[in-house]
Amino acid sequence: MFALYNHEALALRGTPGQLALAEWLFTELASGARAPGPAQESGLPASKEYWDPEPVGKLGELVRVFHFAPSATDRNIQEAAHSVRTVGRIFTVFPCTALRAVVVRGNAQEVALAEALIRERSFVPANAVR
Repeated sequence: MFALYNHEALALRGTPGQLALAEWLFTELASGARAPGPAQESGLPASKEYWDPEPVGKLGELVRVFHFAPSATDRNIQEAAHSVRTVGRIFTVFPCTALRAVVVRGNAQEVALAEALIRERSFVPANAVR
């Protein structure tokens, strides 16, 4: 990935699968800037998932973005990511505090565990995260 600051653009290079994942991730992260949905208005993190048909090594085939309510603090988001890393031992976790999101990559079990830890860290009910 290369930043082209003069053109306010990014240039990407990779396999078709990697480029598809990057496009989905950029779109999904940008969607958090839109008006919050019902889950976000209630303070519950909403999530969307991407299945990677070309997982790299042990990174896992699922990528999930958890969007937090605008009222979530940077510390809330950092603590949720830290909990996933330390308790869940899932190291492909990326907090995006400016976008009120946490991105997690792993296999199905790891992503489910990350969801449970983020839900716990966000003090949300078990059935609230989709």
